Amino acid sequence: MLRAGISCLFCHFLWQVTRLSLLIDLSILQFIDDVLDFTSSSGELGKPNLNDIKSGVVTAPVLYAAEQHPELIDMIQRKFKADGDVSRANELVFDSNGIERTREMAEKHCMLAAQTVCSFVPMASVGICLRCMAAQV
Repeated sequence: MLRAGISCLFCHFLWQVTRLSLLIDLSILQFIDDVLDFTSSSGELGKPNLNDIKSGVVTAPVLYAAEQHPELIDMIQRKFKADGDVSRANELVFDSNGIERTREMAEKHCMLAAQTVCSFVPMASVGICLRCMAAQV
């Protein structure tokens, strides 16, 4: 009986760690990178800004902006390859709430990561750090 209880706890722990890694990946690595691609200079990023859309990659700010500016849908379908697509897409993203909504998603996932950590390590310093990080997003 003890073995089954330990096994069940271990499975729960592994699920929480997996969930945590996915939340951190979404919030820190993906959403924040999407925002920085629009809001930072090439020097700050260490790579060309707007690199994603220049490569035909659609990011969260663009998807959110497309809800307000349907002309982005055509640019997305052609992977921003027509002349002027990248600069026009950039303008439309800044003329929308796409960046703000992406920041909100990053903050939401960061807070979920903090809650996940605290669910298996109460008051963990990692959880506190994630809450602080979410406040900075």
